[in-house]
Amino acid sequence: MDKPKRHILVNFDKKPNLFRLIFGLIAVYLLSLTLINFYRFGSIPTDENWFTTTPSKIYITNSFPALLIEHPKEKTESPTFTPDSIRTGNLVLSVNKKFVGKFVQKEQFSEILPDDSIFVLSIFQLKNRKTKHRYLVKKSALPDSFYSILPYTAHVFDVIEGGASDRAGMKVGDLITKINGKSFSDVWEADGIMRSARAGKTIEYEIIRDNETVTLHVTLARFGFDTSVLIAFICGLIILSVGIFIALKSPQFKAARLIGLSMLFFGFCITASLGVRFSIKDSFVILRILTLFIATGLGIACWLESTFFFPKEWTEMLHRRKLRAIPYFMAANFIALIIPAYFLKGPAATILVPIFLFLAFLYYLLIHIIFRKQRSKELRRLNRALSRTFLFVFVFLIIVNVGLQYFELSKLLNYTILLTLFYPLAYLYTIGRYQLLDINLHIRRNVQYSIFSTLWILVLICCFIFILSQLISLDLNIPQFRLTFTSFEILEGAMPREQLDAIEKTSLIIASIFFGLIFWKLRLWGQKIIDKKYYRSQFDYQHFSRELAEVMATKLAIDEVSKGIVQKLTRIMNLKRAAILLFQDGSPCCYQAAYGFSGVKTEELVIDVKGKIKNYLYESRTDSRFSIEYLPDDLQTYLSGKGFRHIFPMWFKEKLNGTLLIGERLSETPFNTEDLTFFSTVTKQASVSIENSFLYEQVAEKERMKHELDIARKIQLASLPQSTPKIKGMDIAGISIPAAEVGGDYFDYLNGVPDTVTVIVGDVSGKGTSAALYLFKIQGILRSLYGFDLSPRELFIRANKLLYRDLEKQSFVTAIGGFFNASKKRIVLARAGHLPLFYFHSKTNTVKKVTPKGLGLGLDEQNIFSSEIEETAFNYNKGDVFLFVTDGITEAKNSQGKEFGEEKLESVLEQIHSDNAEDIRDKIMTEINNFSVDAIQHDDQTVVVVKAM
Repeated sequence: MDKPKRHILVNFDKKPNLFRLIFGLIAVYLLSLTLINFYRFGSIPTDENWFTTTPSKIYITNSFPALLIEHPKEKTESPTFTPDSIRTGNLVLSVNKKFVGKFVQKEQFSEILPDDSIFVLSIFQLKNRKTKHRYLVKKSALPDSFYSILPYTAHVFDVIEGGASDRAGMKVGDLITKINGKSFSDVWEADGIMRSARAGKTIEYEIIRDNETVTLHVTLARFGFDTSVLIAFICGLIILSVGIFIALKSPQFKAARLIGLSMLFFGFCITASLGVRFSIKDSFVILRILTLFIATGLGIACWLESTFFFPKEWTEMLHRRKLRAIPYFMAANFIALIIPAYFLKGPAATILVPIFLFLAFLYYLLIHIIFRKQRSKELRRLNRALSRTFLFVFVFLIIVNVGLQYFELSKLLNYTILLTLFYPLAYLYTIGRYQLLDINLHIRRNVQYSIFSTLWILVLICCFIFILSQLISLDLNIPQFRLTFTSFEILEGAMPREQLDAIEKTSLIIASIFFGLIFWKLRLWGQKIIDKKYYRSQFDYQHFSRELAEVMATKLAIDEVSKGIVQKLTRIMNLKRAAILLFQDGSPCCYQAAYGFSGVKTEELVIDVKGKIKNYLYESRTDSRFSIEYLPDDLQTYLSGKGFRHIFPMWFKEKLNGTLLIGERLSETPFNTEDLTFFSTVTKQASVSIENSFLYEQVAEKERMKHELDIARKIQLASLPQSTPKIKGMDIAGISIPAAEVGGDYFDYLNGVPDTVTVIVGDVSGKGTSAALYLFKIQGILRSLYGFDLSPRELFIRANKLLYRDLEKQSFVTAIGGFFNASKKRIVLARAGHLPLFYFHSKTNTVKKVTPKGLGLGLDEQNIFSSEIEETAFNYNKGDVFLFVTDGITEAKNSQGKEFGEEKLESVLEQIHSDNAEDIRDKIMTEINNFSVDAIQHDDQTVVVVKAM
């Protein structure tokens, strides 16, 4: 019997707080090392120069002629020599490509020199920042007296401009032999001697410069940082802080844990690398270096594993445990090799870091190349910004590490380290853009407003101070002059100092006032732009009240009133969203209007809330507002999730007509007392207007019922065809079902020529008797015009000209007409603002929508209508199906308020295309009825099917 597997590792997915504790302890430890190291680095004495081990002990004491080899492979039979080519103060690195070594004696170097009359010397030029050159040298030109063997020295390769060493006269290329009279055996010991002195005291440097011994007295700085070092420290802290934020915010995700650990280690590596010249005899330095190497290895390993989990789990790779273990194997070997190599000062220590970085980058590259086909398109899309950043940062780190080891690019490293900030920024960008790891990086607009306003003022202040400093430093060369009431003279000689000082002060005051006014105007201009961007403009409540009153006074229909109030209110108050729910005759909600939703329909809000708000308002009656915090938990959670903050009931006497729901401002600032009072006033005015609209709706409804019920059925029956034409090669079926007693939909078959028929389907705007009357008129016009043998396009153009004079301005007709020629199997189609023709193509078994351009009938007299309407013609095949419908089919709704839609209609047609036209028609209507079985039919429904046989 197999033993059950034991899980040794803790499942942090289920114990996030345990990970927070462990991670917090690691973060505190690393931060403590970082801050202590930073303080030590800044507080110890510094001479403000950079020196390193001198690469050779063979020192040129006299200049001698040589031939510079510009191209190493260049060969010359009779070389010429330039006098003084190799100058005093340079070092010999190699002879005929043989390295002379740092510990060679003078006798040993003489033996190294070849017997050949001409040989190659590699020269190290101290003053040119370690520039190396190769020369052809005659042996006779280099006697023993022209070179000497140096003691152990330190080579100065950089001097901070204006620093302590620069002020004492130290230069690049100087070789330090003693510090305070003490010799040293390595740069660590030299640095220790220097730093053992007290800050503010003067120490003595004995240096060799141009074969002369010079003594310099350098006063050590008390406390400070080079700007580049401070930049590096800040960058490390930023990366470290981002890692802490991500790990502690979402420890339940493995991706967040790995990303947090990698950034924590990377940030520590950057900050802990400061002060690399501290003596390794210091116990704190030993602890820091050990931690630094361990953090380097683990940081790379955690990051590489995180790529399998972020930005999305790479499910195809998660089961490959051996591949995921490789980074940790590499890290363990790196740590095991570099620690002894570093403390033993072996040559391997200088190349292990770039080799490890290169291998890590190679691993990342190979994994993503070899298994690229197993990565989904979504994963590649989410990972695009990260992968490009990783490529850039890795190449950058490798180049700088190589340069640091071989070319002493310490200063360059500290400045270019700014580029590593792209690493955390890429993660924050990906997390924020795609809302990953349950982390919301949205900064509220009121905070953004404060930040940008403050920054704008600071920028202007800095510019003003800069300009003033430039004005103060100006040297005014004003000639001496004499000014009287009658003359002006320029005299010989310079203006007296007292007079010049007075003029300069006066000019500075005038210029300060001038630039002060300019910057004040700039501040107002910039602040105005920021206020507009963040919706901080002042509100004129009286003006806004008049605008809302105008909306409520000019509209009678309840839907127009509710929509008008919501749209006007959101615009003038700069709201993210607002909604009105209206109640009538005991119903939970009869009308609604909303603004500011993205992808959320108002009907969904009504369905979710239903009568809960109404019941609560009746139970807790008040004329003032309700904050959502006082609502029942379910309502509070729902409305808060939709972005609402306040509820204002609309009472008319003892009757609750509705409620106004208000979201927060676009500026994301809280409402003040004046704002809330304004909303309360609006709801009181709106309740009266809404009550009037309810009464208007009731009266209009009764009048409509009274005048329309008598003639409804006769008009409807007369407007529809009584029979279906029989045409060889075509199967036709149609039906129209009005939503009320009468409707505005119609269809007709126009045929007078054998083997042809024109199918017309139309929809009159509006419903009821007026729509039915217009329908009857339209059908008569089209039947009369068809006798002129017109194409569908010409038919609609002439019909529009007649209808435009008779239709009311708010009415129009949409129509679609298809002329079928059964013998040629060809259709000619035109559309006047109607739904498209749904065409099932039997050869491809797909449904296409044919949508030629066209305006509705009655909207324009002639010019625009005739120029806009298009005609489409194409041949069809046996088995093709043509489906004409009105919007009552596609916009049929179920009890949840969802529409049937064109896509579902196409899907149904693809499934039943093999049936005859009548069955296709009936099955479509059955699908519509099943879909909206519990809902009321709000619009007329018309279907005409033409199938090629």
